[in-house]
Amino acid sequence: MLTWLPYYLQTVRGVEGTQTGIIASLVPWASIPGAVIFGYISDRIQSKKPLIFILAILGALCQFIIPFTASYSLMIVGLVIYGLVGKLALDPILVSYVAENTPSYMYSRAFGVFNFAGMVSSIFAPYITGYFADMIGSIAFGFYLSGILLFSADFYFCLQIKNQLFMRTI
Repeated sequence: MLTWLPYYLQTVRGVEGTQTGIIASLVPWASIPGAVIFGYISDRIQSKKPLIFILAILGALCQFIIPFTASYSLMIVGLVIYGLVGKLALDPILVSYVAENTPSYMYSRAFGVFNFAGMVSSIFAPYITGYFADMIGSIAFGFYLSGILLFSADFYFCLQIKNQLFMRTI
């Protein structure tokens, strides 16, 4: 979302170019306290899985609320909440989750794959969003697609948790 958010703000929401950078920067600004707070919580709880699940759901909901709301103020609130709970705040918890579930001799490979996945999404998101914007006529679809992908990832994460629990009982 961050890669095409300024364009969305300018073309769809009619925000002046000088303000798009300020508004788009609210997401990373909000992610700083979000990452620190949720990182602290993550360090204090036994299982990171519920926290990852909750943050991904909240992030996905924000992806739907931001373009859906007609209110400029609610859109700003949605962006700030997404910053608090979204990808930038969730990444440190995911990194620690990967570290906890990866043998130490595979750290470089595991973190390389994790970083690769994040970079691929940053590279292809503008292309995919632009493609669907041309086909459908609305860049807001990018938000919805992002929310759907987050819900899907959360669903598969839950399946992975269920499989781990099943395998432990066997």
